[in-house]
Amino acid sequence: MLGLEEQGVPCQTITYDGGGDAAALGALAARSSPLRVGIGLSASGEIALTHAQLPADAPLATGHVTDSDDHLRTLGANAGQLVKVLPLSERKLNVSYLYPHRG
Repeated sequence: MLGLEEQGVPCQTITYDGGGDAAALGALAARSSPLRVGIGLSASGEIALTHAQLPADAPLATGHVTDSDDHLRTLGANAGQLVKVLPLSERKLNVSYLYPHRG
């Protein structure tokens, strides 16, 4: 995953045959991970970054496999920064979780 390896955060790729949208898959991955962060990739190419404490239907950031490498790198870097409790890049984030008054 672009950006994630640059943060030095370990990741594991798993395949889930049960289908689902990217947000649901990301939530499943986050709940299954000891790091509590997950990235879901749907069959249609949608991508969702989330944390186990967030609602399953509201990922922190989203993208698509056809997005620019820059956007995908930012999404991956945000996953690593979320694990490391570092400030996130605010590019296309659902900031209502970070700053409720902006929601």
